[in-house]
Amino acid sequence: VVMTRYKDKVKYWMTFNEINNQANFDLDFAPFTNSGLKFVEGENREKIMYQAAHYELVASAKVVDLGHKINPDFQIGCMIAMCPIYPATCKPEDMRAAKVAMQRRLWFTDVHESGHYPSYMLKYFERKAFDLDITPEDIEDLSKGEVDY
Repeated sequence: VVMTRYKDKVKYWMTFNEINNQANFDLDFAPFTNSGLKFVEGENREKIMYQAAHYELVASAKVVDLGHKINPDFQIGCMIAMCPIYPATCKPEDMRAAKVAMQRRLWFTDVHESGHYPSYMLKYFERKAFDLDITPEDIEDLSKGEVDY
């Protein structure tokens, strides 16, 4: 948890720093530094990354909810890495590919801010047959732990 000082009182907190960097699951560095993930040959890196990210998002939501109970004046937020992905050309297929690529990096914020998964990610999980461990309790925790910024 990252904190800043405001008039000698801790007021601003962040649960995770650049949580979306693990979207680079094809490399070893980002999943390890973001989530402590070390892959074994043959594992589905993408599915494992999404599962780890889910656990982190639930943990973040629980911290936000608890932080607000401890002190309603706390402002608790999230941080993402902004790595823009530009289309190769202005052709519609390139524009769409860039949009989808950005969604794969920014959906983390959607969950932090809205307290639920965006429909496009749920459909993606379904299309990829990712049967993630997402419990009804997790869904409830996410809905109670929306960030302030």
